[in-house]
Amino acid sequence: MLASLTVVGLPVLLGYYVRVVRAGFTESSLPAWDHGGEMYREGLGIAAVWLAHWGPVGLAIWAASRAAALQDAVRTSELTAFLLVVTGPLAALAWSFYVNSALLRVVVLRDLRAAMDVGEVADFTRRNLSNFGRLLVLLLPANGIAQASCCLAGIGLFPGSFWLACTFNYALGQIGRCDTSLPREASPPPETIAF
Repeated sequence: MLASLTVVGLPVLLGYYVRVVRAGFTESSLPAWDHGGEMYREGLGIAAVWLAHWGPVGLAIWAASRAAALQDAVRTSELTAFLLVVTGPLAALAWSFYVNSALLRVVVLRDLRAAMDVGEVADFTRRNLSNFGRLLVLLLPANGIAQASCCLAGIGLFPGSFWLACTFNYALGQIGRCDTSLPREASPPPETIAF
């Protein structure tokens, strides 16, 4: 987790999380830390997909906040502010379901183009809304445990955060395993890998 603070370490860590998702998909144990170059390459691909989905959202939020700062804040109605406060987090949650569906399809199918198939990703998200809800229920206590890990067991913040990320990614792989539309084979022959 500490290495993820660097430009080189983050893709390697993301590449390891790709392996954790595949382990969850195949119901196998956590993967080893080997083949660093492959982890780096896959991590760069996942980072690109993540930025392609969340980058425009971040720019839109920044532009909206700049526009609101330029206008008179007193003229903003209470109803508009309330709707933004309520719908903003719900929209972000729905978008995160969609983005995680896209990332899961990329990891399982080993093809970056799978993230751009909007219809398939939306269908996958719709079919697995209840599974994503269960994932949220799982992550609430896991997040509390990870944050308190340094106080509860003297583990430290970085190992606790790593454990939480592995828990999330393994559970994400399990969501993919529950969906019958994804191929059961998580490791296609090397010539078909499009990373």
